[in-house]
Amino acid sequence: LVPRLPPLVDGCADLDTDGSADGTVTLVKNATFQADTSDWTNVGRSELTWDARNALADDPSGCALLTVQGAVDIDGATLFRASQCVPVSAGQLLIAYANAWVEPSAVDEAARAQLQVSYFDAEDCSGMATGDFVTPPSAAEGAWVTIQAGGVTGGATQSALVELIGLKPNRAESLSACFDNVMLKAKTL
Repeated sequence: LVPRLPPLVDGCADLDTDGSADGTVTLVKNATFQADTSDWTNVGRSELTWDARNALADDPSGCALLTVQGAVDIDGATLFRASQCVPVSAGQLLIAYANAWVEPSAVDEAARAQLQVSYFDAEDCSGMATGDFVTPPSAAEGAWVTIQAGGVTGGATQSALVELIGLKPNRAESLSACFDNVMLKAKTL
């Protein structure tokens, strides 16, 4: 069963189905990856490139393709990520959404995609995170799904680090995870 994807509003994703185009409310830059992955930074040995795959029919668009190569003969999975720091305010409800697609894994354990949002009291996402939330990992391989979660920022929060995360089974030779239509929405409490 292929999950049903959300509608388009004015040619733009509406992952939270509130009737507003997500591109008009998201706090992240380059949320739809129309032509590149600018404003996003790969972390560690992962690679982040633009790919023509598109979760919805919102052309022109593509996805941020997070990849990593190399197997390790131990149980479990390793996180690989790309990130973007955005300004946020204290005491807000943040809700993160994205479309995610993961290349099927050649090993028994499935690869997954998720988002993590960490809060910082500094303006530039520096220092220790003072809180965070993580979407549940995507539940499907080889199909676009919507992932989402939310949390409340702390009393002194000034920034949030939005991370595109791929969970690679250690014995898998590679990980390929696409992210599209990344939305971070803030609501005042």
